[in-house]
Amino acid sequence: MRMPILLSACVNPNGMTHTALQDTQERMNQYKRAILWYIEHTDLPVVVVENSNTDMSAEFADFIKEGRLEYIFFDGNNYPHSRGKGFGETLILKHAIENSKILSSCDSFIKITGRLILNNINDIIHKVKPEVIYSNTVFIDGKGVNFSHIFIANRNFILNYFLPYIDKLDDSKGFYFEHLLFEAISKWERDGGRHSEFFHELKVMGRRGTNNEYYYSSSRFGALKTVAKYYLHRWGLFRNHRISD
Repeated sequence: MRMPILLSACVNPNGMTHTALQDTQERMNQYKRAILWYIEHTDLPVVVVENSNTDMSAEFADFIKEGRLEYIFFDGNNYPHSRGKGFGETLILKHAIENSKILSSCDSFIKITGRLILNNINDIIHKVKPEVIYSNTVFIDGKGVNFSHIFIANRNFILNYFLPYIDKLDDSKGFYFEHLLFEAISKWERDGGRHSEFFHELKVMGRRGTNNEYYYSSSRFGALKTVAKYYLHRWGLFRNHRISD
């Protein structure tokens, strides 16, 4: 089966810490726009998992009926907000793995923060898919403490290296989603798994949830910078600081 897209969603953050964009209508509009974009611009199965018990499925009924889209919503945003939105993101991953019929039929998937549009997703998937399938490689954006808005992983990695340590996540103690992702990848590699940065530039449209600022548009030198960063990280000459979505 083709690699599915997992879009994580939280329409109502309900005062979540480190979340500048709180307007539920604006967030809902951004999610709807992104969902339609992935349906119209890819031929990949799309799984949307929303954790504030908000049902938008009626607007996508035709796509759901034909099996192109799976929409799951649950009440998963009622934990202590001091733990941060990364804890909620991990609960979304857990719920998706446990409840999605589409994901249960696939080994690997690309996880994207649901309000964001990855303009060159078709190129990214086309260029990394064989390595994911044959090498069990986790793809991330960054080396060291990683970016978390987009990554490619498989069920084994999520189930056995990431989710078991969910209780470590706590923004109030300075341990974020990105830190857990880094630790999980480190364990994964020690057990013989592989991970790689995206070699190609991720061309993202949308706003960061943390500060509501736009992602920077791709520049004419964006591709060159991405390749340079890839090799600097690979040679151990540079590391990312934590940047959340």
